[in-house]
This record gives sequence, structure tokens and C-alpha cells, in this order.
Amino acid sequence: MGAILFSIFYAFASGEGECNIPNGSLTLAYFGFSVITVVLFLELGYAIVRTRSLETEGLESRIIARAVFFIFDSTYLLLGTITAFAALYLLCPVIDVACISGRDALYFSIVTFTTLGYGDLTPVDQFKIVAAGQAVLGYITLGIIVGYAGSLFSIESKGAK
Repeated sequence: MGAILFSIFYAFASGEGECNIPNGSLTLAYFGFSVITVVLFLELGYAIVRTRSLETEGLESRIIARAVFFIFDSTYLLLGTITAFAALYLLCPVIDVACISGRDALYFSIVTFTTLGYGDLTPVDQFKIVAAGQAVLGYITLGIIVGYAGSLFSIESKGAK
């Protein structure tokens, strides 16, 4: 699954700039946003459960193993979410341009998810809530990932005393 995700991400990033004129509706954008959100939180929950249930011999080995698994799962999750939103932006006219390439959709998705917001690409008025939702989702997701990663080391440190 990871190889497929990275190949899709690479295809978006290295596209020759093919022009796509999105024709999806606002309903499709809301449905896509809902599906991406549900899948994101299910996968995030799975990553947390999988990391917590990982058992190895010794405290140091357990910390390293949990950190490696969680970093991999988090990276996969973030790239998957950003790529899914880029695909949604290719289907629905969220970005205020006449035509959009995969590279532009991926760029807008990264900038929106990380709430960087350069302002060179902006959402269309009726789709602003979708872009704002992705930004809020980025805040929540990154907060959960950083908070959980910190708790892994905190719990292990308390157990070592």
C-alpha cells in the first residue's frame, strides 16, 4: 500500500503540467471531504492502537520500535491525506484557476494542510469551507501526532523509574 501511495504522490509532483478543468459539484467536494476525514481518523486510531500493542524485550527496544512504527504510520497518513485532497481538488473546482495541474493541486493541498497559505492559489468562494476544513484537519492531525509521540516517551520514562 505504501508503494502505491508514493507512486501516486510522485505522479502528482512530477506531472508535466497537464491542464485539467474540474467539473465536480459542491456536494461531491463535501462528500470527498467527509470520506477523507473518516478514513484519516480511523487510520490514526489504528496507528495508535498498533503502536501501543507493540511488545518487545527491554524498555529501550520498545521505545525505539514504537517510535519507528509511529513515524512510519504518521508519514504514510500525512502523505495519504494530502494526496487525497489533491485528487479532490482535481475533481472539484476548489482552486480559483481556469485549469489545474496535478502539481498545482498537490501544492495547494500541502500549503492548505500545513496552514502555510502563501496566497498565490486561493479557493473559490463556494468551496472555501472545504479548504478551511482541510486546514483545521491539518491542525488537529498534527496536534494528535505530536501529542501522542510525546506521550509515548513520557509513559516509557515513568515506567523506567
